[in-house]
Amino acid sequence: MTPSTGKAQPPGGGALGWIGIDESGKGDYFGPLVIAAVHVTPRVAEDLEALNVRDSKKISDGMIKKLAGDIRVLCKHSIVAIGPERYNELYKKIRNLNRLLAWGHAKVLENLLEQVPNCERAIADQGAQLRACHCRPVRRRTADPQCAARKGTEDPPRAATQGRRRHRRRRRLHRRA
Repeated sequence: MTPSTGKAQPPGGGALGWIGIDESGKGDYFGPLVIAAVHVTPRVAEDLEALNVRDSKKISDGMIKKLAGDIRVLCKHSIVAIGPERYNELYKKIRNLNRLLAWGHAKVLENLLEQVPNCERAIADQGAQLRACHCRPVRRRTADPQCAARKGTEDPPRAATQGRRRHRRRRRLHRRA
């Protein structure tokens, strides 16, 4: 949000919007690791705020289910769900959780950039996942990708990713039960 207008703006401004990336399930024994990326324009950010999309820890499961459908309609997005078997295969190959997360972040980012090739801004949580912003697919599209790492998930695309990936993760867990 900009202090002067109170409206959500991408880091650095710009009408092309920005991408938020988040993951769920990285420490769980059961269920998939789900990584989501969502593209948001300033106009869509206003719609998400009107729907009260925010940090998923502050939203009930029933509301997450409803918001997931709204987010799916409003936003271009990409989701990668890695089940336990595939997770173990990848972990054996990569041998580092932070690099595995960076790979997953890069994968959803690459997939989403196919839909929004002109977007040059992405927000991931702090840590090794930020390397995804500087991976080959992003560098191929722009000489200087602008990426940010932020604590918290009140930024509209990051909050939207939480809703999408939490809903997908719960659906896959219920299928296994």
